[in-house]
Amino acid sequence: MAAMLLAGCARVQKNPEWSNQEVLQVGVEKPHATFYAYPTAAAAKSFDRTRLPWFKLLNGDWKFQWSENVNQRPAAFCRTDFNDSAWDTIPVPSNWQRQGYGIPIYSNVKYPFEKSAPEIDPAVNSVGNYRTSFEVPAEWDGRKTFITFDGVNSAFYLWINGQKVGYSQGSRPPPGK
Repeated sequence: MAAMLLAGCARVQKNPEWSNQEVLQVGVEKPHATFYAYPTAAAAKSFDRTRLPWFKLLNGDWKFQWSENVNQRPAAFCRTDFNDSAWDTIPVPSNWQRQGYGIPIYSNVKYPFEKSAPEIDPAVNSVGNYRTSFEVPAEWDGRKTFITFDGVNSAFYLWINGQKVGYSQGSRPPPGK
């Protein structure tokens, strides 16, 4: 089964999740200890998740488009027929600021933008749009399949094959959150 992974695609709505203090995640599993289902005890002793028959690493070069703010991003890029041929590629995992997009913000003294909680000004928040394609192995048919993001900063949406799957404000929440 083919799948297209799209992180960040969403329509700007009146009260988007990232501007709603009551919403931290949508469509995600509760935090838990990391675990993998190894087929044998010998395989489990290897601690090598990449050799599991039910594990697929999605690292690599993804299509990438950076927008200065949420109002300037291509809102329809979550569609499966969207043409991303003019987009750059970016290594995943990486940090888009370290790849030449936007400006890294390193400040522990002064906010880099005006505070207006709980409102978030969409004009001052840059957006990275990511796209990749992958095949779900046929032997996974009938199994529950989960996708794990081990290092997303800020807020992100996940779309697979044009369908919104979830939203989260970071991929490293403290236990129990």
